[in-house]
Amino acid sequence: MAPLLELQTPLVETPRAPVPFDDEMLQRLNKLRLLAMRCRAAAHLDMFTACALLSQNKDEAASAFAEAMLRTLQQGLGRPAVFYAPGTKEVSFDEAWLLRMMSCVRDGDQASFTFLISSVLDQSMRRSVAFLVRGLAERLTQL
Repeated sequence: MAPLLELQTPLVETPRAPVPFDDEMLQRLNKLRLLAMRCRAAAHLDMFTACALLSQNKDEAASAFAEAMLRTLQQGLGRPAVFYAPGTKEVSFDEAWLLRMMSCVRDGDQASFTFLISSVLDQSMRRSVAFLVRGLAERLTQL
């Protein structure tokens, strides 16, 4: 019997699209990436508990909203969120998704925000993630 040949698919490099975010948003993303690294070591937090705690104090800082969102995002997505190392030029799908939602809040584009939330999250998680993203977006200059 002849041995089976191993077929190797050639590595094809796909063209990369330019990052469509301004420098300010990319700086905020790097801060989120740093927080995400710190949150990986922290215990997971229940989404609904985090929202309840933050809704009691409207003056919470951006870092509190960011940390709550990063610690609960896995529950909302049903998988760990992908954050690249700080300073990386590329942007993951999850990072781009979050930046787009924060841009929609900043620009008052409720239709696009609703579409982005609905296209990725299960119905039961949409309201909580929307609360956390809006809270972070409204305090983004503090981050």
